Amino acid sequence: MSVTAWIALVALAFTGTQAWIALRKLRLDLFEKRFQAYEAINTAINDRRAEMGQRDSTRPLEPDIEVLRRIWVLQRQMRVLFPVDVSDCLTRIDAALIACDVAHMEWRSIARVAAYSDPKETGAKHTASMKADQDLRAAQDELARLTHRYIRQYGWVELAGVHARRWTESRMAQFVRWYNRVRR
Repeated sequence: MSVTAWIALVALAFTGTQAWIALRKLRLDLFEKRFQAYEAINTAINDRRAEMGQRDSTRPLEPDIEVLRRIWVLQRQMRVLFPVDVSDCLTRIDAALIACDVAHMEWRSIARVAAYSDPKETGAKHTASMKADQDLRAAQDELARLTHRYIRQYGWVELAGVHARRWTESRMAQFVRWYNRVRR
C-alpha cells in the first residue's frame, strides 16, 4: 500500500472513532434527559398527591396552580422526549389527576360540614376518593413501565456514566459543604 492509502485509512479510522464517540455522547445526553424528565414528573405528581392529602377539610378547596403548571411543563417535555404511547399515558394521568381532585374535593366538602349526619354518603365519597387515588397510582405505575422501556434500551456505559457523574457531583458538593464548614 502506498503512503497516501495508509494516511486515508488512518483518517478514516480516526473519523469513525470520533463518530462513535459522538454517538455515545448523544445517546448518553438523551438518556440523561429522559431519566431526569421522568424523575421530575414523578416527583411533581407525588407532591400533588401529598398536597391533596394535607389540605384542611374545614376550608374550601383552593387550587395550587404552580404545582399544576409544573406538571404541565414537565408533560410537554416528556411528550418531546418519549414516543406516543408515553404521551397517551400522560393523558390518562391528567384525567386521573382531575378525577382525584374532584373526588377529593367532594369528600372534603361533605367532611367539612360538621353537622352532616349521613355516614353512607360520606363513606361512599371517601371510597370514591380512595378509588380515584388508586387510579392515579395505577396510571403512574404504567408511566413508570413505559418510560423504563425507553430508558432501559441504553447500554451499561450510558447507565454507569450517569450514575458516576451524579456520584462525583454529590461528592464534590459534600466536599464543598465540608470545606465551607471547616473554613468558618
